[in-house]
Amino acid sequence: MQNSTRRFPLLSPRPLPRRVVPFAFASFLALTTWTVQAAPSAPVIGSYTAAVVKPAGGNATLTVSASGDPTPKYQWLRVGTMISGATASTLTVSGLEPGDTGLYSAVASNTEGSASIVSIVGLSTDRKVIGSGTELTPVDIHHPNGNIFDQVLVTGASESITADAGQITRTSYIDIDGDIVQVEFSGPGTLSLVLASPTGPAVAEKYNQPTVNYMKGHAGIVIAGATENTHVSVFTVGRATAFDPNGGYDITKPISATNNPDNNHSPLFDGHSTTTYDGVADLAFIAIMSSNQKFGSLRAANVSFFASKGHTGIYARGVTFTGPVRVGDISAFDAAEPVLYLGSAADVSITGGDLYQDNGKPVQVNGMDQLKFVAGTDSHGHAIAAKQNRAVLMQNGQNVTSKIVVNP
Repeated sequence: MQNSTRRFPLLSPRPLPRRVVPFAFASFLALTTWTVQAAPSAPVIGSYTAAVVKPAGGNATLTVSASGDPTPKYQWLRVGTMISGATASTLTVSGLEPGDTGLYSAVASNTEGSASIVSIVGLSTDRKVIGSGTELTPVDIHHPNGNIFDQVLVTGASESITADAGQITRTSYIDIDGDIVQVEFSGPGTLSLVLASPTGPAVAEKYNQPTVNYMKGHAGIVIAGATENTHVSVFTVGRATAFDPNGGYDITKPISATNNPDNNHSPLFDGHSTTTYDGVADLAFIAIMSSNQKFGSLRAANVSFFASKGHTGIYARGVTFTGPVRVGDISAFDAAEPVLYLGSAADVSITGGDLYQDNGKPVQVNGMDQLKFVAGTDSHGHAIAAKQNRAVLMQNGQNVTSKIVVNP
């Protein structure tokens, strides 16, 4: 095999040929605007209406705005139920009635996620009762504890009540466990009560009161126009809370061995010696709006707050409580959101409850340095032992459980 070498001639360098861009294409480049597409983002709530109160018959308008990419879509809900056709950023409730009051929410959503807000809608009136409620006679009842009462019986799905100066208005219905619930309201403002899944009127099966027909349902309460002189308490009728005209038990004195609720011989309990009572009022929520950002006392130690949708518990955004806040328990089921949301309060306690959430959601809290877990009683005087907290408490996205809980 022979090796051979080929020789190639050297080439002199030559300039590269010029390329001519056609006029039409050059014009396209010059006139085209180039856009950088931002990354998709979940909705972020901007401004919204936190609360609105209007006179009966007025129009209540709620607004919300949210940013996000794609542009968020809206859905308004009342007490956890979607409002048909309410998909704009503004919702107007026209011709406001007691049944329109409640906790509203707006959900802004897109393909990347969702965000929501809560708004309170309340009603004002200067009448003793409007809607489905009837003031009973006699009026100005002098109670053994020194208070003067007017009584209003709930006769339909919703009502709004006020209280005369220096007096208490007591309104009554039956909760889903069959207990007569008393809501006592005093001071400035209007209290609206709305029953979910109402039935009746009918006789209270667990009491001897054949001449009175009650509505039955799961109540939500909205208080509007309150001040530091406004107070509310909720409890059920039991042997420890019912007046005994026969003197076997004195409701103005503490429970003791010689003042035992078991000895209450009120005619209300005739024929019911073996009747089983829950002894705790069932409520969905209490929402509060104040005309001066203050409220007196909220006494719901004999109340179990629960719901399967919407919000359950106490919602009083921006309201400072000058008196105690007492809550029996709060529990959320299914899609409900548990809340104990205040502006501020120095004395807040859970009386006999543990805040266990059936759906595992954290309780949204605000406005308290301490949340005390203490003992309570039912409306028949039976002790309910203080329990350890079983909830996760969240405030503005932070877990504050260990900071504010005071266990027994």
